[in-house]
Amino acid sequence: MEKTYDIQAIMNFLPHRYPFILVDRILELIHGEKITALKPVVPGDQLVFEVQILKFRSKVVKAAGKALVEGQVVAEAELMASLG
Repeated sequence: MEKTYDIQAIMNFLPHRYPFILVDRILELIHGEKITALKPVVPGDQLVFEVQILKFRSKVVKAAGKALVEGQVVAEAELMASLG
């Protein structure tokens, strides 16, 4: 069974606060591999983020992500992050 996380649960484990939290709900979380999350864009629209881990070395992560609205890709990027 998949577990979803609402905004309160997300705020418990992310260091960011409003308005910098970029998700309102996590739909799918595979630790170390993938996350699918929702963020409303405008009333009635929802932005769905799909992010996949490409590389994870030491404390550096490289990921590829897409943002979708109604199933259409509206943005995509490759990201690098340092975990501290």
